[in-house]
Amino acid sequence: MRKINGTIILSILALVISVAVAMLLLFKVEKAPAIDTSSYISIIVTLLGIIVTAVLGWQIYNVIDFREKVKEIGTLKNDYEKLKSNIEESNLDIDIVANQSIAQEYVSKKFYGLAVISYMKALYSLMSKKDINMAMVKIDVIFEYLKLYSSAHFLRDSQFNVREGIEKLDSEIRSHKNYVLIKDRYEHFYKEMFETQK
Repeated sequence: MRKINGTIILSILALVISVAVAMLLLFKVEKAPAIDTSSYISIIVTLLGIIVTAVLGWQIYNVIDFREKVKEIGTLKNDYEKLKSNIEESNLDIDIVANQSIAQEYVSKKFYGLAVISYMKALYSLMSKKDINMAMVKIDVIFEYLKLYSSAHFLRDSQFNVREGIEKLDSEIRSHKNYVLIKDRYEHFYKEMFETQK
């Protein structure tokens, strides 16, 4: 429903009244009888009825217009939520790719402990993806890299002590809502990583 501007309505009403007055002036109207009290009251009641009808019509129109605006707001809210969700997913994708790239850079410089931390960050981001089934394929790849670079000789040869960083990420991963999906593989990997260093 289109919203009709109030000034247009008033202009049309003024035009109708002007035409009515012009018609009365053009056509000679015989002298009307004197207005007595009962006819005066009936004219007032009629005018009040017209005014009340107009006000009620305006209120009904406003209610319909208000409902449409509420519906529009609901649509905008849904669009906003979708956009927000897409941005969050894109940010996760960027985090995953960035952490994998950083990890590969660390591997090329033989900073294996830092590479493990970057792969764990990528793992955490993958766990946050909405489509966790698609993410599981990438999680499998991350686990292969984690197993490879977290072995004893790699971490021992790493030039940084990274155990504290790994433990911090470990607690974040274990507290993630999707941890149950990777729990067995992750605990096996984590146990092997620190047992082989002893």
